[in-house]
Amino acid sequence: MVVAADCEEIADVVQPHAPVYLTSPKCRNGTERVAELLFDRPEFGGVKYVVNVQGDQLDVPEFAIEGALKIVQHGVADIGTAVGPLVPASVTNPNRVKALVALLTQRCIGFTRMIALNMLTQEAGGFSVAEHVGVYAYNRVTLRYWVQLPPTPLELALGLEQVRPLEAGMCVKSAWVDQLPKVIDTAEDLVDCSGQIK
Repeated sequence: MVVAADCEEIADVVQPHAPVYLTSPKCRNGTERVAELLFDRPEFGGVKYVVNVQGDQLDVPEFAIEGALKIVQHGVADIGTAVGPLVPASVTNPNRVKALVALLTQRCIGFTRMIALNMLTQEAGGFSVAEHVGVYAYNRVTLRYWVQLPPTPLELALGLEQVRPLEAGMCVKSAWVDQLPKVIDTAEDLVDCSGQIK
């Protein structure tokens, strides 16, 4: 495991605990930071698969990582990710990203921050609404294609980089986890999780 940091403050904190690389200010998101390491640093030249775990996820379940990776290794999708149960507190919280998941295939057909409440009862229509876990697995070819795509208006409006590959027709499938990680999106989240941060 390595950490791709966007500032020296983060790098200084992480360095005693894990290998950390400071990435270019030109990187707009975590996916671009991963791409910079993979394609610009020779020590990562032999890496075939990557699992990108967002830094705001505190205790990502092991199965979320393994499940996302297996989706890609088995060739059933371009990108593997993870989803879990949408708890009531997350339904109207724009900081908790929701995934629309096709029930038969576990293919993600959309990502959003807000949902219409009637979407919560759409399982009869072939999809469910789940909470998205910030984990992405892909191979080198997929990553290069993703970061070469221009940001889309919908991606920018939602502030969700995972919308871009969907709009480009890439297949994103999800592994299910029963337990969601704790996420730090706000100052209140940081206070709530402060006892778990060592």
